Amino acid sequence: MMQKNKILLFFLFLAILTTSCSKRWCSSHYPPIASKDSIYVETIKEIPVLIPGDTIRVNTPVINCPDQDIVSVENSKLKQQIKILNGKLFSTTLIKPDTIKVFVPKIEIRVKEIKASEPIKFVPKIIKFFAWIGATCLLLILGYIALKIFKR
Repeated sequence: MMQKNKILLFFLFLAILTTSCSKRWCSSHYPPIASKDSIYVETIKEIPVLIPGDTIRVNTPVINCPDQDIVSVENSKLKQQIKILNGKLFSTTLIKPDTIKVFVPKIEIRVKEIKASEPIKFVPKIIKFFAWIGATCLLLILGYIALKIFKR
């Protein structure tokens, strides 16, 4: 009974060894892939536009007007002052920097990557030679073990 278990384990071990495949066979059936398929879609509905700040100054002479502050307005986008001093109208408008959003028609950008397979790399001959020597040594050792099992 023990002898049959050893023989069964030996053939199971041989079956596992013979199921491995070579690198060339795997590469031909399942080529390596460098990139993946993907689609990138970008939808643009509005574009931000930066408006730089600016200052406008106007000096105009006026006749027969007393000195006074006519307008002094300030909010988040502009600051305006209008004064009359010494017979002259001084107007200063300071436009602060701002960003506005301009609505545009729908723009779609599509990027598609294509599968690119890497070339199959071949094993140098010296490595193949040493692999054959190693496989031969392994088979000789397995044969020796099999002879020892069957002679008992």
